[in-house]
Amino acid sequence: MLKWEILPTSEFERLAGAWDALAASYGCPAFMESRFMRPAIAQLLEGKHHRLAAGYEAGRLVVAGLLMKLGMGRWSTFQPSQLPLGAWLMAPGLDLESALESLCRALPGPVAMLTLTQQDPHMHPRLGGTRRLQTLDYISTAWVDLDLNGSFEEFWEARGKNLRQNLRKQRRKIESEGHALTVEIATDPERVAAVFADYASLESRGWKLQQGTAVTAESAQGRFYASALKDFAASGRAICLALRLDGAPIAVDLCVRSADTIVILKTTYDEARKALSPGQLLHEEAFRHFFALPGLRRVEFFGRVMEWHTRWTEASRTLFHVNFYRWGALQSLHGRLRARRLSAAQAGAASAETS
Repeated sequence: MLKWEILPTSEFERLAGAWDALAASYGCPAFMESRFMRPAIAQLLEGKHHRLAAGYEAGRLVVAGLLMKLGMGRWSTFQPSQLPLGAWLMAPGLDLESALESLCRALPGPVAMLTLTQQDPHMHPRLGGTRRLQTLDYISTAWVDLDLNGSFEEFWEARGKNLRQNLRKQRRKIESEGHALTVEIATDPERVAAVFADYASLESRGWKLQQGTAVTAESAQGRFYASALKDFAASGRAICLALRLDGAPIAVDLCVRSADTIVILKTTYDEARKALSPGQLLHEEAFRHFFALPGLRRVEFFGRVMEWHTRWTEASRTLFHVNFYRWGALQSLHGRLRARRLSAAQAGAASAETS
């Protein structure tokens, strides 16, 4: 039986060491570590109804999650858009349904439904549905297995002919016009901070600013990324790459590394230089560097598979949500309500098309 502690999120630092040990025990990506969660709590957590749940077995932390209350009787994992997976750790071999059932009893107030958002089958095998547990597709995400692709030269030769020719053409054009293309690979805290500043500057000039989603230096998410990258850089595990045209940044990748995996957290480019394919030129240099890093086995994108991802890899998998219902009848009721809303939305769309 699990013994639960339900704590305010202000207690996270006390459990940070045990949190990281649990994440490392089954190979979680770097963004699941306390270095990422700590600034996420500080900058991105809104409202009052959040809890840190810690489940113990024989005195050892085996389950942990950051949870937020969605409404009466409903809780979910903390899931800002900057966190690629729901904030949930669970040691392999534990029974998920039993763990969620006991967690529902431990959370304050009556709990009817608990959702684990954006779970990764690489870490938590997807279960079949039961009377009280269901899983739902979220998105497909892509990755590159470096071990399966040999050297960078072999990997590059296996990319599509159009990609290789286009990037070769862009490099020749840049050179013929007398411009210099260089790549900076920043890993120490000072240079990582400088490259992040380049990233924020590019985003503040692009379409994301109009949408309100740009990572600017002054925004909460800007402060979050700056803090997380600074902490990872202090341990030598932040890698920020900048492609520069005559010294000016035209594309930036922000990456963090665990023992054998790099995650490309964010990519941006100068929209005024879009015709040069700056993002793809940078990724060519990024993969050249990644293949040369000792011990690195995988590169993860952790975003919805886009057309440009497929130029770099054929591998993808589906992330999923988990819904746990305190009582089996609730799943049936929730399913009927969801189907009714979907039917109404489809009817409204059909009406709009014919009007």
